[in-house]
Amino acid sequence: MHYPRIVLSGLSGDSGKTIITCGLLVCLRNRGLNVSAFKKGPDYIDSAWLSLASGKPARNLDTFMMGFPAVKKSFLKHAVSGGINVIEGNRGLFDGLDNKGTHSTAELANILQSPVIIVQDITKVTRTAVASIIGCLKLGNGLKIEGVILNRAAGERHIKIVKEAIEGETGVPVLGAVPKLTEKFILPSRHLGLVQPEELEEKSGLLGQLNTIAEDNIDISKIISIAKSSSDLAKPEPLGKIELSCIQNPVEKVKIGYFRDSSFSFYYPENLEQLAEQGAKVYGIDINEGALKVARDRCRFYE
Repeated sequence: MHYPRIVLSGLSGDSGKTIITCGLLVCLRNRGLNVSAFKKGPDYIDSAWLSLASGKPARNLDTFMMGFPAVKKSFLKHAVSGGINVIEGNRGLFDGLDNKGTHSTAELANILQSPVIIVQDITKVTRTAVASIIGCLKLGNGLKIEGVILNRAAGERHIKIVKEAIEGETGVPVLGAVPKLTEKFILPSRHLGLVQPEELEEKSGLLGQLNTIAEDNIDISKIISIAKSSSDLAKPEPLGKIELSCIQNPVEKVKIGYFRDSSFSFYYPENLEQLAEQGAKVYGIDINEGALKVARDRCRFYE
């Protein structure tokens, strides 16, 4: 089962993974490629941005909550075989639940046998950037690190020095360098993280900016080639069926309503789909003046 795929990971949180991943997704779509986006969970806000960029719901690959077999099954269910599957990591590449990196992005990449591209923030460093890549190669123990995208570069001279140092010392190709972006090119954020895309009135202009960032600064063709070089995946063993006692053999069909807007958006699509697959009627209710009446009428909610 061949699903071209890449994992984009950083060396820490706030390394610029999301803006580069979103730019890549928009760029691939504009080139006519079918894409699916995934986020190393748990995460909701980054997933919302990936959904906007890919034009379809992005899926959380949450090894802690779902388990490794379920994550692989979810990936195979929602991945595209005739396009590119883009998986954004979280935190640093080896950061996980404990000092062994359990549930890290590196573990997810190994499960999915996916090549990894590192997004590296090179603010105020040159040759020292090489040490980080050498460390990742050594600690990865067979992890397929196939490229580096430099981020927050200060200029052409800065890029040239870091690129030559990394490629000369490690053999890992530098696939592009994104400069320090002005405020208008940065995804809006606040103290809790990124602002959710539902809160933005104008999205098309932002998607155009993301496309420009990727097209102008990243070797898209090389990334496509790396994704297509990923190995075939074996079909996972069937998982046991989840039985939900609240739905099994109900006196009448269970109706479940959930609110959705910029405040009520922290849902895993898989949870809602699981309820529907078990026989529940699931309603998404947009928050507006008549939302409570709709909820009462459709789902028998009571004050």
